[in-house]
Amino acid sequence: MECNTRFLIQRVLEYGVMNDWELLKQKYSIADIGYEAMQIKDLDEVSASFIATIADLPLEKFRCYTTKQLNKAHWIS
Repeated sequence: MECNTRFLIQRVLEYGVMNDWELLKQKYSIADIGYEAMQIKDLDEVSASFIATIADLPLEKFRCYTTKQLNKAHWIS
């Protein structure tokens, strides 16, 4: 894969429109997009849930999911 693949996938998942998604699917397979998305540490919840569903991957395997679980916020005052 190219060096900016994860960055491109993250931007399309978070900010892209349907046309961007179609272009991304032409360049990479759903499995490749899912694998790269699993490695992104700061992917938002909606994007992670979307690609997990599309690629049929467990959300618990995503790095952004496990990182968020480890960094729990302090109590709300």
